[in-house]
Amino acid sequence: MTELVYFTLVFIDIPFIILTNMKKHFISLFDSAHRKRTIALFVIAALFIVISSLVGIGDNLPVIALFLTGIVLLFFSDSHHAFG
Repeated sequence: MTELVYFTLVFIDIPFIILTNMKKHFISLFDSAHRKRTIALFVIAALFIVISSLVGIGDNLPVIALFLTGIVLLFFSDSHHAFG
């Protein structure tokens, strides 16, 4: 019986809770308070990543910094309202 409870908790209940929270988080990014900032950060991050990929990051420190900044902004565009 304890194996069934453990299986249910780990493989059914916890992933369902995580997915539900992720869905609420994703939807909250597009409410009126966060929409402009989310889209702006995402567009800037995408531009930084695309530009650095087109130029090439091999032995080019400014472009590597641009690429890493794009990655950080991409993360921050998804989680900026959690930071304030």
